[in-house]
Amino acid sequence: MLYLAAKDRLPPLVSVRSTKVGDTLAQAYRLKPSALRDHVKKLLDRNVSMDDLLFDESAPDKDVILQAEIAQSSNYVDMRYAICSGVGMRDAYLIMQHTHGAVANWILKEYLDSPSHDMLEWILQNYPGYVIELSVYPYSVGVLKWNTLFWEVRNW
Repeated sequence: MLYLAAKDRLPPLVSVRSTKVGDTLAQAYRLKPSALRDHVKKLLDRNVSMDDLLFDESAPDKDVILQAEIAQSSNYVDMRYAICSGVGMRDAYLIMQHTHGAVANWILKEYLDSPSHDMLEWILQNYPGYVIELSVYPYSVGVLKWNTLFWEVRNW
């Protein structure tokens, strides 16, 4: 069971993922604390280990200003994106547009803050052919306090 000390407070919405590749049983997004406890209990009843679970504060989807999937092709940056969608990443896929090259680079430079853009460039250089999934906000988010959350860097 998920126990918290009295001084600990859960964020208003929490997401759960598994550390095991392909394990979708644990995935749940934007859960209120009571629903989170029920979800964790269900997982524990199915012998899922707490050590295999990742918990994080759910991103403020209503405030997102850019969501994108980016990959470096042999000639240019290729990008699927949605601007100011106000929805989670999964729902944004349904409305994403496509661009590449100079337009993609301009959009990324316009929306990502400097450290986020530097990190994106580093990932593109060090993981050629991988897809980078990210969301950008009009304010600092996450542990690093950049305006970008990098959700995934995947090789498919």
